[in-house]
Amino acid sequence: MSDEGNSGETAHRALYVSGRQTREEILEAAMELFSERAYNGVSTRDIAAAAGVTHAGVRYHFPDKEQLLLAVLTRYSQIGDQYYEQAVARIDHGDPEPWGVLRDFTAYLRFTLSQRYRAQLLIMHGILAADKSHPAHDFFADRYRDSTRQYAEVMGLLQELGYIDRKVDVELAAIELIALVEGLQIRWLISGDTSIYQTIIYQALARLLKPKHLEEYHRIAQDLGFPSKRS
Repeated sequence: MSDEGNSGETAHRALYVSGRQTREEILEAAMELFSERAYNGVSTRDIAAAAGVTHAGVRYHFPDKEQLLLAVLTRYSQIGDQYYEQAVARIDHGDPEPWGVLRDFTAYLRFTLSQRYRAQLLIMHGILAADKSHPAHDFFADRYRDSTRQYAEVMGLLQELGYIDRKVDVELAAIELIALVEGLQIRWLISGDTSIYQTIIYQALARLLKPKHLEEYHRIAQDLGFPSKRS
């Protein structure tokens, strides 16, 4: 390839990287503003100013505010999914240490009370999206369905491994645990303290486990830095 060809390819790659970086900066700025002021309190011009780009630059990546909100919600709702994906992958790959499923799920529950902007973004817009005219209504309808399935899937794995009694309805338990997590997130956002709420989540999961696994679970929680207490 000629030097001219190499030069053109390098310039194209630099533009691509620059475009990706600008998009990330816009998403980051939008996440902070949407979590502070909600959808109707933010304009794309506000986001452009916060990201340090032109309004045209925002519109180039996101043609309208609705698309930008959905991109932000999608991105930040997926942060933390690695814990769930790891838990499922352990079974799919025949992990010789099945207690890792319990560890990953415990880590995920702790994570839910560690990212303030993420929690505020999702809680605020989740409430507003009860109105069917809200641009994220369908997003949250899908999110609640998917999160229930994911929680129930991991609890089902724990049931298969003998951690949770077969009599437990894992779908109902999943809905209950999700409701608890979201309620505690609201209290955390108001009070600013997570320790007592993390303890409550720890104890809620402990109540689902068979007594013979509680010591093991307590060690896992301590290892993860959970401010746990014995049931």
